[in-house]
Amino acid sequence: MSDDDSVRIERVLPGPIDEVWEHLTDPAKIAGWLGNDAGDLGEVSRCEPPNVVAYRWGEGEVSFELVPRGENVVLVFTHRRHARVLACASRRMAA
Repeated sequence: MSDDDSVRIERVLPGPIDEVWEHLTDPAKIAGWLGNDAGDLGEVSRCEPPNVVAYRWGEGEVSFELVPRGENVVLVFTHRRHARVLACASRRMAA
């Protein structure tokens, strides 16, 4: 997949990293920031506690990477879509 097939967002969050990790992996805490869609994250496709968790989501994947920075944590969110989804979206936009 090329870089054009993904969206990447970085944010600095208050730490510690273990607390941020819980908000990305504990279903009750996920519901606190994702709301009713918490159950829609899908199957875990990668898990490297406490730094990386990724979920298959629809026709793509969302990943959360955590990097400690002093007392804070850098969160890198990446949403990757499969090429066939992009082709379908492109056809619809062209119509």
